[in-house]
Amino acid sequence: PVIRVRALDGGHAEPIFFLVGGPGGSNLHFQNLEGLVDLHDFVMVGYRGVDGSVVLECPEISETIRYAPGGMLSDAALQSYGEAGARCAGRLQAEGVDLAGYTIAETIDDMEAARVALGYDHINLMGESYGTRLEMIYEWMYPDSLHRVAMVAVNPPGHFLWEAANIDAQLEDYAKLCARDAKCSARTDDLVASMRHVTDNMPDRWLFIPIDKGVVKLFTFVMLMETIQPPGVPVPLSGPAAIDMWLAAEKGDASGMALVSMGRNMFLPNLAVFGEFLSIGGSVDDFYDPARDYRTELDPPGTILGSPFSLFDWAMGQRWPVNIIPEEYLKVQPTDVETLLVSGSIDFSTPPQFAREELLP
Repeated sequence: PVIRVRALDGGHAEPIFFLVGGPGGSNLHFQNLEGLVDLHDFVMVGYRGVDGSVVLECPEISETIRYAPGGMLSDAALQSYGEAGARCAGRLQAEGVDLAGYTIAETIDDMEAARVALGYDHINLMGESYGTRLEMIYEWMYPDSLHRVAMVAVNPPGHFLWEAANIDAQLEDYAKLCARDAKCSARTDDLVASMRHVTDNMPDRWLFIPIDKGVVKLFTFVMLMETIQPPGVPVPLSGPAAIDMWLAAEKGDASGMALVSMGRNMFLPNLAVFGEFLSIGGSVDDFYDPARDYRTELDPPGTILGSPFSLFDWAMGQRWPVNIIPEEYLKVQPTDVETLLVSGSIDFSTPPQFAREELLP
């Protein structure tokens, strides 16, 4: 599916093609069009595997998340996610789905096919997070089709994987902000030390409600991706709310951690269209270095959070079919396409230093 919003002036400038973050979600729901459609047509091309006639749903994974044995990130749970992924892939293939057709390169080819079909000589791209990875590779695959590119929350090759050491460094940055903030510094002399103390002494329950340490860590990482409360979300889901939860737990009030533990089955089973999520992740080499022990490196001793989301991702994809795109698209390439990079100074999802250090040179 393709949605085109016509420019108010009739569309004399190059159109804007939008690429949302993810993967695992729809590319058809951008709504903040004010200012964008004055001069430009605005185009949304559905992501294959999510928006088209074939949707790579994996109820096998969703069900396994609901009943994960031994805690969200226990060894038994991690193994069960991989087994569920294998069952889902096998079922989809038995139904006639060619999983090799659901890659980053194929997704970009859909965008390019839409450009040609709609009669545009050149287009602009505007993407965010995972969408910026698509934009980069689009620049390398079809540079002559592009006018300008805007990347928001930039994700260079290799950074679908969040490294535990980088997350700890980001928490150090957050602690510096806490020390300069009267409200936060009144609750702790050292945010990192407070969080480390809670990690080492997290209670098993609050009142009668069990606390799942893996869920707390995973939700904390997701919350730290947001600096303000996302609109429409029924529970606190932002970085400040995460810090409040940890500092309250240090003082003996673990109710917030009990709440997020209860929220596991409200959010995680429906977090994404897992088949598309895993097919896209399996089309690049971020998780496929045979020299690495991902199980240990993503949850190393002595870290505050480890890398809980990457551990979860890695576990699901262990037995998913791998269909990696051409090697030249797995590393940063030079481009002559005029490109704007926009990154936040504190961004746990797409740390800004990677855009600065890997793309700007």
